[in-house]
Amino acid sequence: MTNKEMWDKNGFIQIDNILSQSELEIVAQICDRLLNGNYDTEGLRSDLSGKSDSANQELITQIMCPSSLDSEFLNLPHFKKTRKIAIEILGDDIDVDFDMIINKRPNTTTETPWHQDAAYWPSLEDKRACSFWIALDDVNQENGCMMYIGSSHQSGVLRKHEFAHAGGALKTSVSQDEEIYFGELRKGSTIGHHGHTVHGALGNQSNINQRRAWIINYRPIPMIKQMRDLGYNHTGKRKILVDCNRE
Repeated sequence: MTNKEMWDKNGFIQIDNILSQSELEIVAQICDRLLNGNYDTEGLRSDLSGKSDSANQELITQIMCPSSLDSEFLNLPHFKKTRKIAIEILGDDIDVDFDMIINKRPNTTTETPWHQDAAYWPSLEDKRACSFWIALDDVNQENGCMMYIGSSHQSGVLRKHEFAHAGGALKTSVSQDEEIYFGELRKGSTIGHHGHTVHGALGNQSNINQRRAWIINYRPIPMIKQMRDLGYNHTGKRKILVDCNRE
């Protein structure tokens, strides 16, 4: 089965070892510099959990649009390689819409709730979109791997969403009869998922292993322009969209 066929069927696609060891080291070092405060991320950084622990540390660190801080980031290998796959499964008119870094530090049991990415976006005529979740650490069910509901993108509608916590992420419900795919990955591998694919992530229960990921979203260039014309650059407050109130 081709990448395109798997994408159309499942709403997500796993590509192992998309980065070489040397490429992974480059990307991981830059990720650490961003997480450690070497760049001014004011207005871009938040705790995705909507709360912090007793030591006032972020449980789930999110940095939106890190590529906006240095244009050279767009030349990093994970951008080049995921772009090639995005064009393969979505079409030649695809470009980077936004990116983000998410890190779950050790001993963090906070889960990323089930949701559809499109619940965060304005309604667009062209629904083609793919977010590549690139693992910078080995990821499994202990330290917070991604979870997917296969083929959930095929309905073409958004489920009802609400906030998991004030200032936190959106969440939706998953029924007991829906089969969960656990996206366990070796570092340097990636899973790309459709904007309507229902997904979430487990908490990091490891004592020593962090869970860093760099996410890159692609969509048609005309739709990127339309989003910018609407004033939507993925750095504002999280909100529920009007067309996200139906099953």
